[in-house]
Amino acid sequence: MRKKILCALLATTLLCGMLVGCGQTEGKTNEEGKGTTQTSQTTPGASAENNNAEESGRISDKTITLTVAGQYSTGATSEWNDTLQFQEYEKRLGIKLDATTYDSETWPSKLTLMLAGDTMPDILAGADLTADQVAKYGKDGYFLDFSKYLDIMPNLKAIMEKYPQYAAALRDEEGHIYALPSLNGYDAIALTEITLINNAWLERVGKEVPTSLDELYDVLVAFKEQDANGNGDPNDEIPLAIAVGDSKVYYRNEQYILFAHGINSKNYTYHLMADESGKVVLGDTTENYKDFLKYMNKLYSEGLMNQDAYVLTLSECKELIKANRVGVSCGSLDCYGDRVWENFTQLIGFTSDYCENQSVTTSNRVNAKYKVAVNSEVKYPEEVAKFIDYLFTPEGALSAANGYEGVTFDYANVFGIGTVDHAKYGEAEGISADAYRKQEIALNAFSLLTVNEGTIYDLLVRVTDEQLVSDEVMSLTTLNGMRAVRMREDGVVVNESFPALQYTADEMTERASLYNDINTYLITAKADFIIGERDIDKEWDAHIAKLKEIGLDRLMEIENAAYARYLLRVK
Repeated sequence: MRKKILCALLATTLLCGMLVGCGQTEGKTNEEGKGTTQTSQTTPGASAENNNAEESGRISDKTITLTVAGQYSTGATSEWNDTLQFQEYEKRLGIKLDATTYDSETWPSKLTLMLAGDTMPDILAGADLTADQVAKYGKDGYFLDFSKYLDIMPNLKAIMEKYPQYAAALRDEEGHIYALPSLNGYDAIALTEITLINNAWLERVGKEVPTSLDELYDVLVAFKEQDANGNGDPNDEIPLAIAVGDSKVYYRNEQYILFAHGINSKNYTYHLMADESGKVVLGDTTENYKDFLKYMNKLYSEGLMNQDAYVLTLSECKELIKANRVGVSCGSLDCYGDRVWENFTQLIGFTSDYCENQSVTTSNRVNAKYKVAVNSEVKYPEEVAKFIDYLFTPEGALSAANGYEGVTFDYANVFGIGTVDHAKYGEAEGISADAYRKQEIALNAFSLLTVNEGTIYDLLVRVTDEQLVSDEVMSLTTLNGMRAVRMREDGVVVNESFPALQYTADEMTERASLYNDINTYLITAKADFIIGERDIDKEWDAHIAKLKEIGLDRLMEIENAAYARYLLRVK
């Protein structure tokens, strides 16, 4: 039915968009540019009942139920309806969310079936929609167009004004907003690489923490040639361990090595970048990247990294870390032991011939995947729009990641700075603070703004250097705190990734095939060059020729066209 009336819907949408645009009212913002939850009492289309609800802090006086389908995070609860977060939304906002959730393996097929079968719930949350899907199903009339409701979404408007790249990602060429990705408002939160070096190993071989690529090489050689782990066997050390995550995500200790070669990309392969003239080029084809491959091949061929680098799983790597077999590693907190900040140092950027300063690259401020979309036929479009807008307030953003003060957390007073702490609530149930948060919050379902007051990231910015290395801060922030220490001490330069781009329908169709073929080839070629299956110098020209044969030049034409449109949208 929806497809049959598509043309009429699009025409109506355009007309309504023009009418709503004429009646927009501005929401108030605070001094930092963050919106408040106040809206005009004369908001077009708002009922007296809803205005009364706004005065009480509720979105609706009468509780309304919205169906939700979404993907729950690994290690977090799948029972979103049982979380205190959802219960508080019903109490405080008058929004009852009735959710059905799926794991990461099941979700893509379920999402496809819902869209293809026209059986969408009211809200898709934690959806990981691609830009292609948003464009296709948005234009086909499946998704609510939030651009028609910006007059009652002052907080979203304020965020769009503060971060033009977010506005560019939200709007299509005609200005429609069919889905929302998450936004990172603070650089350090996005430095997700966890690359630690063993302090005891460094002391045993008489080396300092490396800050350049040359120093890193020297340290890894010392780890290999000496009994760095002190067990009497000088041949069981793995100087650098690289692993593949259990879900085939590469845990990239090589990431900082890539940055040091001037490639500012968080991808495993397919590193888009703009040259000095503003032209988009594929970093994987540059001399910088060629030298990166040579450096990695040198580590591999000399036995300075594990010989099963691209098949070793994260779980297997963790066991090696716990057994004190690895000098430089990338795992998770559970494999490093207590007081990790005393026993390990986080590596964060290296200098090189390409980089005068240690530099790191954050994830794009705007996530490439879209987290939330709403059914265009939802019964309560204005209430949903106000709920989404609430998620861009400090309280709403905090609720999506941590819940509410006095319900799921208290504020710990750390050097006079209030910081979210779930410990007391976890202790009451005999679990850790992190486990408690994962039990009572639908993690990554509605977290559209990842930075807000009261988080550990706020604390890490505000404490003094002396306070930063204290037990009070480190025991609360652990790996994030260790990263902040190195960023301050080493004067690390933070770069942003190449922005996520949007494509026209014709571009998407053509790009999908070209990208898949080229990226698949790049993944194989990268491993072959690093492990020595292919000679980098002898086969580099043939490598570039193969990329061109697959369609590299045409793909770069598409990327350049999309980048040009992006630049126009952010101006």
